Amino acid sequence: KQLPAMQDSNDVEMVKSAIEMVKELKIHANEAEAIINSSFEQQDKLLQMINLRLRDIQHLEDANAAIVQKRRAIREHGRRMVSKAEVMVNKSITSGTKVAGRESRITLAGDQRRCRIHELKNSEGTSQPVYKMHISEI
Repeated sequence: KQLPAMQDSNDVEMVKSAIEMVKELKIHANEAEAIINSSFEQQDKLLQMINLRLRDIQHLEDANAAIVQKRRAIREHGRRMVSKAEVMVNKSITSGTKVAGRESRITLAGDQRRCRIHELKNSEGTSQPVYKMHISEI
């Protein structure tokens, strides 16, 4: 607005200073634009990283939900199924191995080969049945 008035007044120094001020403002505007553009680029990179992490989190949550569901199904299956109190050993089983049935358990004192370990119920002469593990050869 003041530039035409300055030109009409023929004040060359004032016009030169105004032109220099405009050039400086243009330089500052270009620098500010570069800073804003770099900020937008950095913001885009951060947004990409956030989206990547969100996808990773979603994938892990889905995997965790599948594992929880599988564990729940295994637990439910275990509750419905009655375990068979018998173990068949075709090769060998080492001493110290613990074998547990529904009502009794045994810790092997020595190595065993090709045997059958099963739970026996003995109710002779007592009001409550007595369970024990029995090892027999195959």
